[in-house]
Amino acid sequence: MSRLLKKTVIFLPVIFLFIIDRIIKHILMNIARPAFAGAGGVHLIGDFFQYKFTLNRGIAFGLGDGINNLIFLYTCIFIFLILCFFLVKFFIAKKYFFAFSLSLIAFGAFSNILDRIYSGGVIDYLDLKHFTVFNLADVMITAGTFLIAVKILRIKGISR
Repeated sequence: MSRLLKKTVIFLPVIFLFIIDRIIKHILMNIARPAFAGAGGVHLIGDFFQYKFTLNRGIAFGLGDGINNLIFLYTCIFIFLILCFFLVKFFIAKKYFFAFSLSLIAFGAFSNILDRIYSGGVIDYLDLKHFTVFNLADVMITAGTFLIAVKILRIKGISR
């Protein structure tokens, strides 16, 4: 498989997920949120799964609400740049699995950084009963992290 094709195969699904997350957030911020203001959430699958707009000004799971948003934003951007540096290194080294996993994390983080810049916090919209409110970017970050962890455990021979 050619290098260009490998890069395309790696980035297309990630870019697709990033675009879907941005579109959902745009729709929810500009159309659905005003329409459902005060409704508490829109049930998608009974009480188990619903759309529930939340602006998370903290880190994750609502933790750290009240921290200095500007310092936190700069920290996120710094971490994002480090991720991009390693992403390029993995591509150059032809370690496409790690490049794909890091691109999931980087694009998910970038979507949440855009939220912080334009909305003052991360726009979360998926609410699972007995869990937390999250978004597709969070799923991307979690999936990328999980893939890297599993790969490292297999490399180290810990997981068999």
